[in-house]
Amino acid sequence: MKELKKISSREKEKLFSQKKLRNNAYKFCVEYSLFVESQIYRIFSDRSYNFAVLASGSFGRRELAPHSDIQLLLVLPRKSTYDRQAAEIKNLLAECELPFSVSVSYYSDIRPALEEDIKKFTRFFETRFLFGKRAVFEQWQKKLFEVLDEENKKRLITAYVENIFERHALFGDTPKLLEPSIKETAGGLRDLQSVEWMYGIKNNIMLSDQSEKTQTEKFVTALYEQKIITRKEKKNVLENYEFLLRVRNLLHVISNRRNDRLEFRFQKEIATLLGYAEQPTEFMRRYFQAASYIHKFSRTLIKKFKEEITKPLSDYLTIDLDEDFYLKGERIFTYSRESLSFSAMMRAFYYRGFYGAIFDRHLRALISESVEEADATGTSKHLSSVFFREILKLPQHVGETLSAMNELGFLGLFLEEFNELIGFYQEGIYHYYTADEHTLRAIKNLEALSGAKSEIARLYELTERKDLLYFALLLHDIGKPISIEGHEIIGAEYAYSIGERLGYSTEEIELVAFLIRNHLLMPNIAYGKDKNRPEVLKEFSDIFPSLESLNMLYLLTYADLSAANPLVLTSWKKQLLHKLFLRTRVLVEERIMRTESLFVKEEEFFGSTDVHRLGRHLHKIENMNYFDSFTPEEIRKHAEEIEKGKNISVVFEQKEEKTDITVFVKDLNLPIARLCATLTVNDLNIISAKIFTRTDGVAINNFEVKDYRTGKPVSSEHFTKIKNDIILSINFDMEITKEFTRYRSKWKVLGNKILKKSDKIRIEFSEENHFTKINVYSPDMIGLLYTILEAFAELNLKVFLAKLETQGANVQSYFYVLNKDSTKIIPEDFELIKVTLKEKIKEILER
Repeated sequence: MKELKKISSREKEKLFSQKKLRNNAYKFCVEYSLFVESQIYRIFSDRSYNFAVLASGSFGRRELAPHSDIQLLLVLPRKSTYDRQAAEIKNLLAECELPFSVSVSYYSDIRPALEEDIKKFTRFFETRFLFGKRAVFEQWQKKLFEVLDEENKKRLITAYVENIFERHALFGDTPKLLEPSIKETAGGLRDLQSVEWMYGIKNNIMLSDQSEKTQTEKFVTALYEQKIITRKEKKNVLENYEFLLRVRNLLHVISNRRNDRLEFRFQKEIATLLGYAEQPTEFMRRYFQAASYIHKFSRTLIKKFKEEITKPLSDYLTIDLDEDFYLKGERIFTYSRESLSFSAMMRAFYYRGFYGAIFDRHLRALISESVEEADATGTSKHLSSVFFREILKLPQHVGETLSAMNELGFLGLFLEEFNELIGFYQEGIYHYYTADEHTLRAIKNLEALSGAKSEIARLYELTERKDLLYFALLLHDIGKPISIEGHEIIGAEYAYSIGERLGYSTEEIELVAFLIRNHLLMPNIAYGKDKNRPEVLKEFSDIFPSLESLNMLYLLTYADLSAANPLVLTSWKKQLLHKLFLRTRVLVEERIMRTESLFVKEEEFFGSTDVHRLGRHLHKIENMNYFDSFTPEEIRKHAEEIEKGKNISVVFEQKEEKTDITVFVKDLNLPIARLCATLTVNDLNIISAKIFTRTDGVAINNFEVKDYRTGKPVSSEHFTKIKNDIILSINFDMEITKEFTRYRSKWKVLGNKILKKSDKIRIEFSEENHFTKINVYSPDMIGLLYTILEAFAELNLKVFLAKLETQGANVQSYFYVLNKDSTKIIPEDFELIKVTLKEKIKEILER
């Protein structure tokens, strides 16, 4: 036995050489199974048994991979003294270096397995004779077929179909996983093996035998000979299945264990062994191509076998769709036996989506052949763009229809730019699917929102142009094959050329390009560390030309993230994304309202001699109170003065009972209290102040003043000094605090004329659009506005509008303010502001 083990080890090492593994996988698998049989015969050649020893599983199929279990089934007619001999076989094989797995069954196990354990019954059915008593094997076969009446066949085939769907769901439900299971993922080896089981059970045939061919080769040949498939289909399925087998064999040897998971760390090494050293991504493209073909081929036969065991539909249920196609049940058929035109294929896909139907096997095969022919001959691909746009407008099944187009090669034929996405992948935990699968899955996930009970689902239902959203998703990653870095910019450019080709309007293309260009922005902000900074939020909100564009970008972002790695879009990340959407929507709504108000206001200025200058000014005003605070003529004058480009400009205007002083300050964060103090030290009583800041930083500070001594408008003789003092104060060339202190004694004398009661001070807060409004009620006093504004500066509050109204001996003033970081004041800070203001006002009242 020891010498036998040495010989076995040398032969196995020779068999597992890279050269053999890289060559035809069918040949390797057969050679390996024959090698295993030779080892078995060496051990048991001088023994005889009254039961059958059968090869099972991949060994029975002659598709044994290097580290797969070598399954043997010992079949005994019944429990007897033969059990001792069965135990002997197990013990002898346990001494071998090969990974044998031995099980024992009896005739009486057949029916219970059929009724309770379909996997076990399948192993019974997929066996071939090795040695022992052949009569026992023949009786075993007979009893297997005896239990397979029509009802059990139907039950088994239905169970196989359900098992396939369950397995696919467990392993990602697509052939295009970036780290697939070669055996279990959709399009893996198990798909075709399941079809073989269905075929054998349906036709009472055991495909496994002693011929030196794999079971798959025999099965595919049988399908061809029975004219179930064409010669071309036979060639394609054998080539693609062989490629999967070869990859699996190499994976076993490289990982040195039984392993079906094609991880990134093994992909590059296998790519090198198979001649893809310079282009490892091309190896995976070839893998996805093979898996997709096996998936498509297997699914077609599964449907065929399932239909054949069910009652066929009556021809009375046939509905003619047009001269080329008809609908029967949930399946679309074609009258044509020739290749289909490009236009006809597009119509077929439209019908598929419209009726939620599938193609029959002949139509699927005809489309595949027609696609290859159209691709080879360069047939015009853009004659049916209307039907493609109509597919995107379907109320449901858009994602499924596009997936069918991709699976049959039609989508890449119609959109040549999409071809490069097929099989394209990036390594990393973020990505789970190839780029084309990710794209189509994103559209399906978006459609899945229909009927759901969530806020984003309601937003989806209310979206009118879902077709443009699907179109944007279809193209959102289309730039990746050119460059992952900046692919959103490349994709937006593609949107223009493809959109024009498909007949979309300029407005529609602009929206699609906008969505593609910005599809990475929302998650970057939602999950970034600066997301709570007001300036970041404002800058983000400013990119949206409409609420529709915001809603659609949010939906696209959700779909994009939901179709990445299943672990990416966690509940927490959904909440962050939704919170960003809600906060942005508020800002966009406010901006739109302001814009609409601007259009109304602009109508009042059509008589202006310089509409462009006025327009430039108006569109830099955010606070709508500006238009209520000044007349159209005053606003025109503001625009003219600012347009002169001076850093500081002071304008006086005499009115009937007061004097208007407007100070324009450019690009200077001026504490407004300095201006108030400057006016005060010039013996001016401020009866109203209106302060506005444009988006470009230009501040418009308007004061209505009177001479404090006389209560009349300010004499024009004083204008020059007041202007010079304002300029000195703004440039910090005047010690305004010192000047203000010098006036204290004067205020004290004058202040005795006024009855001052500190208990009349009242502070109130309210919300006003995106500002906090602070109302201050107090006795009138020179320097009051300066004092209040100085308090705001100490509290780090920015004033965007200030107005005062004198009511006898009292003043009612209100201020539109924000925190220094441009956020609203939170209620928790109200008390601090109230206390600070009261203390400051009391201080000047009691001087």
